[in-house]
Amino acid sequence: MKNKTAYFGVFTSLALILSYVETLIPISFGIPGIKLGLANLVIVIVLYTYGGKEAFLLSVTRILLSGFLFGNLSMILYSMAGGVFSLAIMVLLRRTGGFSIQGVSIAGGVFHNIGQLLLAMMIVETYQVGYYFPVLLISGLVTGLLIGIVSSEVLKRTAFFEKSRISIEEKETEAMISYIRGELAGLERDKAIVDVQGVGYGIYMPEQSLSLLGPIGCEVKIHTYLNVREDAMQLFGFLTRDDLEVFRLVIGVSGIGPKGGLNILSCLSADELKFAVLSGDAKAICAAPGIGKKTAEKLIIELKDKLDLKEMLEPRSAAAAEIPSDGRNGDIQTEAVQALVALGYGNAESLKAVRQVTEYTSVEDVLKEALKKML
Repeated sequence: MKNKTAYFGVFTSLALILSYVETLIPISFGIPGIKLGLANLVIVIVLYTYGGKEAFLLSVTRILLSGFLFGNLSMILYSMAGGVFSLAIMVLLRRTGGFSIQGVSIAGGVFHNIGQLLLAMMIVETYQVGYYFPVLLISGLVTGLLIGIVSSEVLKRTAFFEKSRISIEEKETEAMISYIRGELAGLERDKAIVDVQGVGYGIYMPEQSLSLLGPIGCEVKIHTYLNVREDAMQLFGFLTRDDLEVFRLVIGVSGIGPKGGLNILSCLSADELKFAVLSGDAKAICAAPGIGKKTAEKLIIELKDKLDLKEMLEPRSAAAAEIPSDGRNGDIQTEAVQALVALGYGNAESLKAVRQVTEYTSVEDVLKEALKKML
């Protein structure tokens, strides 16, 4: 909130400076009402960065301050008529999503002049002022296009630097707290409280992980992800590194934040989520609160190439790891999964059953044992 207020102050100051600079430009177009509209550059940037409400507040503030500082009442009235009308049109066009920044800016320039022209007609009580419309239309098109081009370039460059800054911050915060080891001091609905030398850390965890922590007072080790927001810092924890890595993959999908990722891993274990992704089971992922069908399908598309079926099928127990492998095991298991699916079993169900089979020499061996577990 503090950063947003500071940015608003900076943008307001910049808009005032541009308004003042425009009054110093010794170029006269010879026709009343034609201006470059330099301050509109800031309005367009704020509209696309923060939204319509912020852009409206900035526009009104800029008009009032510039009018009182180096203008008059007439200037305030005409600027307000053009500015409010122009911004209303730009907000509507932006919400449709069918116009580029340049297109929205051009519309803003044109309707800014229309707003001022309508006010002039009301004041002088004659429609003859309307003869200015063709000229004001052309000037609005030209100045709106110029403002749109510059705004677009500014937004592209600031977006690049913002993404770079966020990327650096994420890498720094990920390494800040890798895990926490301490005494389990308490459990809440969605988080654990871990006491580390007198400091209590609240760590959000999946429901399945919370149930496995043990009794209050026992020592726990939780692998953590630190999420840094503008107004808060949150820790998300997992019992294994693998669970944490899956969580990072999930929140790397556009549209899924840390809370959404936690909801998914509360509904499905890391392995179950992998099975669901590899088998294209969007329905299983949709069972998580706040996750719709489109989001689930997007997650499957983005993560499918990042997960390896053969790696998923490898047993993880220490005893199973000692079983000799001739390099054909992955192919045998894959064929077994395909055979089970052909028999009518679900993809995720087949993957899970085959993975539980640790001793085999052929596809038939895997099928026999997998069917026993499934039945």
